[in-house]
Amino acid sequence: MDLELLNKLWGRANWILLLIFMFYVLFALYVFASQLDRVLTARSDISAIPFSAQFLHRSPSPSGPDAPSKSVFRRIKEKWEGLMAYTAEKLETWTGAKEDKTLAWTLGIVWACVGGGLAGGCLVFARATVQLLSYASTLPNPASQFAAFSPIFTVFLLAQTAILQILCLNRALKSYDSTTVVPIFYGVYTGLGFLFALVFNNEVERYRTWTLCLIGLSILVLVSGVVLLTHKKPEPGAKPTGTPGQLALSAIPAARKRRNADGTRDAPGKSG
Repeated sequence: MDLELLNKLWGRANWILLLIFMFYVLFALYVFASQLDRVLTARSDISAIPFSAQFLHRSPSPSGPDAPSKSVFRRIKEKWEGLMAYTAEKLETWTGAKEDKTLAWTLGIVWACVGGGLAGGCLVFARATVQLLSYASTLPNPASQFAAFSPIFTVFLLAQTAILQILCLNRALKSYDSTTVVPIFYGVYTGLGFLFALVFNNEVERYRTWTLCLIGLSILVLVSGVVLLTHKKPEPGAKPTGTPGQLALSAIPAARKRRNADGTRDAPGKSG
């Protein structure tokens, strides 16, 4: 791959649209997972104030004719904080009746999907960078192949996706069991990596429509099967250790549970 071919691949509208669409999807999932992580952290701390109320303690900016004019960055920051406050309120409403284990499972799945999507993009950018380096090494002036926007932007995206995928996978492993998040990570990585490579290298026409549909369906079945298998239900024979209004068995003193050989309990005050 040379610089001319790389510029041609980056200049196609279908690849740009796919990249923008996946950026917004992964960014939305990243924000959702970050806020859900903060909700779980706030729920684990009994002394903490509600998560959505944390945004209400910030002093509002002055308004009116005498208020100083706001910069563009200040307005963007206020819009962002308002969006995060709205997201926090909706998340607390949605998570109010759910157990922490269910939320941790959801958090691990979302982090794994974000990391897998970033890994799929990293695969495409790494392949393009390696091919460009291989071609440049055969030229008398290798630096000429990187004196353009497309190779610099490709290397930049390669570095960003490589770092972020590790961070997301690490958070997924901290949130839930590795037997759940790792298969989902690799399933999303395989599917989106194939999709990105297909569109970026302009190879869609090399495959028939039914072949692409079956590949997408198989990846979807793989990821869905892992999600369903890891969403465990309580065992039929499992019973709760206690019910409301009753003491658990472990709360009863051992002296009151001991019996004599004839089946009668020890008299009060006797032991042994």
